[in-house]
Amino acid sequence: METRVAARALGVPVELHYLAVPIDELHRRVEARNRKEKPGTVPISRELLEKYAKLFQAPGDDELRLFDAPLRADADDPSSSNAWRRYSASSWWSDQT
Repeated sequence: METRVAARALGVPVELHYLAVPIDELHRRVEARNRKEKPGTVPISRELLEKYAKLFQAPGDDELRLFDAPLRADADDPSSSNAWRRYSASSWWSDQT
């Protein structure tokens, strides 16, 4: 059974969040990560990133319809965009990007 179907059987909504990020921005972020040389990370070259980008297929409307619409977050919810911006600016996350 697909994980999505199993989750729904338990009453759990299943959301798909896809961010269309330009290749130049992906490369900038990968290069920043590569420079940190953290254990367990594998350097990714621009050439390899471009190969992956050619293979990647963004989700189409048919695929997106398989998922639930994102739940609306309120201002006090840590997953809301304003709360997320505050959290990401002042936490470990800012070191990751």
